[in-house]
Amino acid sequence: MKRMRMLTWDGPVMARVVTDTAASTISAHWHAVRHYIDTGDEGRLGSFSGELINLHRFLTDLDRVDELADLGELEFENIYEDIS
Repeated sequence: MKRMRMLTWDGPVMARVVTDTAASTISAHWHAVRHYIDTGDEGRLGSFSGELINLHRFLTDLDRVDELADLGELEFENIYEDIS
């Protein structure tokens, strides 16, 4: 089992990930968020609306994404838990 940072309404949280599919979904969500931040294109975020991983709901609210970005809460480089 691994833990990955996942973006929720409350900001990034560490979510337990037990399947490769869940890990891929979290990664795809981060890519969609980054794409939105870089381009303003919200289309990729829509597919995550209402989706959950381990009771954590993916953030798709654009105003909240913008707010967290402005606060410097979004880090795209490392989404895996640091276990060192």
